[in-house]
This record gives sequence, C-alpha cells and structure tokens, in this order.
Amino acid sequence: MVEHKRPDILGTRRKKEQESKENKRARLVMSQIFKEVFSTKNGKVVFNELMEMCMVFQTTMTGNSYTYFNEGRRSIGLEVMMMREQGWEQEVLLRREEALKNLTPKNEEE
Repeated sequence: MVEHKRPDILGTRRKKEQESKENKRARLVMSQIFKEVFSTKNGKVVFNELMEMCMVFQTTMTGNSYTYFNEGRRSIGLEVMMMREQGWEQEVLLRREEALKNLTPKNEEE
C-alpha cells in the first residue's frame, strides 16, 4: 500500500507569511531611505523635479496613445511619492502585526 504524504499546509502558510513580513520590512527600509534622501534641500529639489517630469499634478489625458505613456510616467511618480510618505504607515502596521501575534495563544498557532 502506498502512503500519501499530506501537504504541510501550515508550514507553507507560515513560510508565505514570513516572506510577506520580510517584504514589508524591506519596503519599510526603502521607504525610510526615500524619506531621508528627499528631506534634504537638494532632495526636495530632485523630488519636485521628478513629480513634474512624471506629470503627477497634471492631466495625462491626450486623446491619443500618448495617454498610456503619460499614465505610465505618472504611475512611477506616484510610487516614488508613496515610498517617501509610506514609512510611518508601514512601521505602524508591522508593529501592530507583531503585537497581535504576541497576543495569539500558543495552541492556536499549531
């Protein structure tokens, strides 16, 4: 008789949760770097120039295929802006997750 090994669903889920946590931490670190760089005098000049180049505060609709190109530029600008502003939000969320995990009874984790 062939024995079938059951998949380790909990182990797989824990691995994905750990990877997700590591990604969040990496994004937090990168966000803090963005904030640090763009808070300097020259960083503010560069940030404002990037926002202009990426058309963040302008309309991107042209009525032709350039709209898609402009929306791509704007998307990058918005991502840079979010990275600069996101540090505190991510830090609060990570600390909240860790606090909730510490409150979870041990028998529920298994």
